[in-house]
Amino acid sequence: LALVVGAAVAGITAASGSEPTGAVAAWPKPREGNPPLSLDELLDDPARPSNLEFELAIPPDASPVPLKHIRCVEIGRRTGHLWEQLDLWRHARGAYLVNFNYSGPLLKRNQLVTIHDATVRVMPHAFSRAYRWTHNTLVSVLGRTAQSVMTVSGFSRDEIKHHFGLRRGVLADGDRPGTAFKQR
Repeated sequence: LALVVGAAVAGITAASGSEPTGAVAAWPKPREGNPPLSLDELLDDPARPSNLEFELAIPPDASPVPLKHIRCVEIGRRTGHLWEQLDLWRHARGAYLVNFNYSGPLLKRNQLVTIHDATVRVMPHAFSRAYRWTHNTLVSVLGRTAQSVMTVSGFSRDEIKHHFGLRRGVLADGDRPGTAFKQR
């Protein structure tokens, strides 16, 4: 059994019987009001499996968030994209990775990536050339190679599919929590 959380990277390790499995998730810098706190509150449910352990991995320039059910661990020496592409990738080997912010290690297949919208393609004039190039590269590659992709709504799902040419799924539809369309 494996699950994940989010922050600059959130890792989860869980034991199912005697075989450990793991998961890691990514979020910018942890702060109040973001998914790690919400997930931490959900984990107060006494019905949750007791054999799950959660870890939130963060880069060295992020501040730890005090969480009740999720252990916060600083990993690596780098920051930014280098941290994500090298340190996070190494930390998440053998684990399922969940990224809540448009990005993730390009070499990681076993991950869920959140793509919030297609604004960079719809309104390119609002972004610098460097940002557009980086964002478009990450979304184009991860949208095709990540095991799963999720977004915030049916509208965003349709825009992402149209503007990035994604023809597959596991785009969890924020309009209908608990639903997803699987990779085809």
